[in-house]
Amino acid sequence: MNCADFKSLEILKFERFEQEETRLFKIFGADDQFCGWEVRAGGFVLHWNEFTGDAWFVGWNENK
Repeated sequence: MNCADFKSLEILKFERFEQEETRLFKIFGADDQFCGWEVRAGGFVLHWNEFTGDAWFVGWNENK
């Protein structure tokens, strides 16, 4: 399943694989359900704003 709501995404697993001239980034997470996506690129930037013990949260707001 593809991730739909990146503003409330919890990143559970992030993997990087070398492939000839590019890299494959596999990201598994959860918004309202489990989801995953792949990025094939020389590199990319992923910004997140909160780390709570064992997971990264994108756009996470404690006051929800």
